[in-house]
Amino acid sequence: MKRIADLRPKIDTLDAAKAVMAQIAADECFITAELAKAEKRVQKIKAAVDEKIACQKERRQANEELLASFIMANRQLFKSPRKIKTSSGEFGLQKVNELEVFDQDSLIAYIQARISQATQASDANALETWMNCLKVTSRPVKSQVKTLASGNGAIPGCQIVTGDTAVCKVSKTLLDEAKQVED
Repeated sequence: MKRIADLRPKIDTLDAAKAVMAQIAADECFITAELAKAEKRVQKIKAAVDEKIACQKERRQANEELLASFIMANRQLFKSPRKIKTSSGEFGLQKVNELEVFDQDSLIAYIQARISQATQASDANALETWMNCLKVTSRPVKSQVKTLASGNGAIPGCQIVTGDTAVCKVSKTLLDEAKQVED
C-alpha cells in the first residue's frame, strides 16, 4: 500500500475519486509496461554483449594465468625493476599486504572479547584500539520503540502518530498484465 497523503479532500464526489484512481492505475500500468520493456531490452543487450565477449574473456583469463605462471617461475627477472613496461602495459611483481577475512563471525567474536577485556580492565588505549576494529551501525528498531513508547509515553526523538492517511493500490493483476506487453 502506497501512502499518498494525509486526508485533505479536494475531490467533490465518489465518482470523481474513482476517475482519479482509474487515471492513477492507467499511469502506473504505463510506467510498469515501459520499465518492463526497457528491462527486456537491457537484458537482450547484456546477453548479446556477453556472447560477443565470452571468447575474449576466456582467452584473457587463460593468458593472465599463463603470464602469472611465467612471472612466478622467473622471479629473478623481476628483482629490479619489479615490473617490466611494454607498449601494451606492464607486468611483474607487486608487494601485497592486505587482510583476507575468511571467517568474519570468528573475527568479530575475537574483537568483541578484546573490547570486553579492555572495558573490564579500564584500559582506555586498548579499548579505543579494539573499538576502531569494528564498525557498528545503530538504528532504532521501530516496532520495539513503538511498543515502549506506547507503554511509557514520550521517548525523545520519536512520537506515535495516529489517525487516518490516504492510500491507493493499483491492482496487481493490472500491473502483471502491463508487464506482459510485448515491445
